[in-house]
Amino acid sequence: MPLIGFGTYKTPPASTTEAVSLALQAGVRHIDGAQDYKNERELGVAVRESGIPRSELFLTSKISNENQGDLRKVTTSVKRTLKSLDTPYLDCLYVHTPLPGSSLRLSTYAALQQLKEEGFCRSVGVANYGVPHLDEIIASGLDA
Repeated sequence: MPLIGFGTYKTPPASTTEAVSLALQAGVRHIDGAQDYKNERELGVAVRESGIPRSELFLTSKISNENQGDLRKVTTSVKRTLKSLDTPYLDCLYVHTPLPGSSLRLSTYAALQQLKEEGFCRSVGVANYGVPHLDEIIASGLDA
C-alpha cells in the first residue's frame, strides 16, 4: 500500500476525473473511493485514461450501508463498483460504516472475506469502526 493516497470524498462527479488525473500525474498511486461518494465511474475514467498499468495502482472502495447485510447485496454492489472503476479487482475493500446490530456487521464482514477468496479484492478492512467493533470481529473467529 503506498504511503500517500488520494481520497475522493466530497469530490463532485463533474470534478472527479480531473482531480484523480492530476493526482496520478503527480505520482499518487493509491486512489480511495466509496460507493457513497457517487463518483466511482468518473474515478474509473481517470484511471483508465492515465495509461498507468493496473499493477502499479492501489485502488480501494467502501461498501455503503444500503449494500451491507448479506453476501448477495454485497456481491452485487461490488460487481457494480468494479464495472464503474473498470478494474477486475480492488486492492482493498472496506466496510464504510458499522451498521447497528452485531449480526449485520459480522455478515457483512464475512461477505467481504468471501469476495476476497473469490478474487474480487486482495484485502478487506473496516472504516469508522471503534475498538468494540474490532473486538467483535476477532471474537467471531473471522480473519481480522
